[in-house]
Amino acid sequence: TSRELSVLQETTPMKARAIVLLDLDYFYCQVEMLRNGLPAERPVAVTQKFLVVTCNYPARSSGVAKLMRTTEAVARCPDLRLIAGEDLTPYREASDEAMQALRAFGPVQRVGLDEFFIDVTAVAEARASAGAWAPGTHVHTAAQGTTTAEALARTGTAYRPMDLRAASSGSGGSNSGGGSSNKSGSDSRSGSGGGSSGSSSGSSSSGGGGGG
Repeated sequence: TSRELSVLQETTPMKARAIVLLDLDYFYCQVEMLRNGLPAERPVAVTQKFLVVTCNYPARSSGVAKLMRTTEAVARCPDLRLIAGEDLTPYREASDEAMQALRAFGPVQRVGLDEFFIDVTAVAEARASAGAWAPGTHVHTAAQGTTTAEALARTGTAYRPMDLRAASSGSGGSNSGGGSSNKSGSDSRSGSGGGSSGSSSGSSSSGGGGGG
């Protein structure tokens, strides 16, 4: 929580810390796919009113996009499964489960429903001192963080950095079916200090963002 992080800052000497930003992909969709037992290859979109608020990669590969009208989405992808997402209760519950799981790695601050900052400094230092890193592990550090680097490298795209994996490498901006899975996926980006990653059931911004 933010209080845990503030206490940590007050009691810990200033030093480089390993902060992980975990963003859970197409969170509302992941929750609904798990709740409804839908296969990973099935195109799925979560809607609010008459708009798509998020969709999985099979849907994106057919041209479905966030904030698209549901009529246009179905026209582009006739096999699309539309699921109403006005009730945020299942997404809040899944977000709480994810947060509880992430606390095993350090203090956690949640942003919306699908993004979490985790201070993994203590875990990373313990693993490093115990020689527990797997052979070949690369710890990435960046002054600005990888999010900024990705955004600068792909200016003008329609997706946030974590969504760019769905873009076709051969035709800047067109979508290909990125590997989605019935198991909740995630995108993690390290802050200054070190890298780590995690996965759990998904999430998104508290209003109606729906995830990446």
